[in-house]
Amino acid sequence: MVVAFPEVEELTLEWNLIVKEILHGKFSEYSCKLKVLEFLYVSKQSDICPCCFLYTLSNLEKLVVSGFGEETFICEGLDCKVKHVELEAPSKLNFLRLIELDGLSLVWEENSLLSKIFRNLTTLDVSQCNNLKTLVPSFVSFQNLSTLEVSDCNGLVNLLAVSVAKSLVQLSRLKIKECKVIEKIVTHDWVDETEDMIIFNQLKYLELHCLPRLTSFCSEKYVVKFPSLQQVVVEQCQNMKIFSHGALSTPRLHKLQITEADEEGNWEGDLNTTIQKMFKKMVTAIN
Repeated sequence: MVVAFPEVEELTLEWNLIVKEILHGKFSEYSCKLKVLEFLYVSKQSDICPCCFLYTLSNLEKLVVSGFGEETFICEGLDCKVKHVELEAPSKLNFLRLIELDGLSLVWEENSLLSKIFRNLTTLDVSQCNNLKTLVPSFVSFQNLSTLEVSDCNGLVNLLAVSVAKSLVQLSRLKIKECKVIEKIVTHDWVDETEDMIIFNQLKYLELHCLPRLTSFCSEKYVVKFPSLQQVVVEQCQNMKIFSHGALSTPRLHKLQITEADEEGNWEGDLNTTIQKMFKKMVTAIN
């Protein structure tokens, strides 16, 4: 059986029912134009690994994975029937969205195939992955990542280690929503002890929404600089007493919004003071 998609650029597949037959039919030879792919309902029973399969799609730009049943999205290719060893990892893949992956506890391990496959990501969007404990481990570097959005991930206590945060040199948009147990966005990881400064050079937009256990953006007394930050939205973060415990620089920021539509916003001279006064007002209102 040969399944050919010579002109198809976007495709949605239910992994268990379709992909095995397609792979045995030399799928990649007839899918050179495929740019957007969505996997649905990936099962533990499959003897073909999704990440090995990605090696065969040289023009893939966007990947969406939903309903994945495994604890990880990792494969070393040892038992996989996809022959990827002689192939280069796809270099055009820049968008990854993970949705409703309750079996997922981590996305990749050190030296896994995925480190190469996702090295050029510009957008990472993760939602409804309630058993995910680590979003980006310290050994992964996303130097091209410009957009990071995380929502409804109720296993994440901390979002980024300091060493990872420092590697996000192109990050311009960060949006974290409805993560019930997250306490810090950036936290100490003992990996990088040489520099006590974190600079988000390109970050322009930051949104923190409905994070009931969030206490601050950064847990340690690092110097945190946002030279490009222009818009900050903080909504329903009732335990956030301060933005950062160390020195903070936001030269282009002149207001704090409680919703994205809140054009007027609040401002008390600097971001830390504004957050502190908002917290005091909330406590006073409750009492």
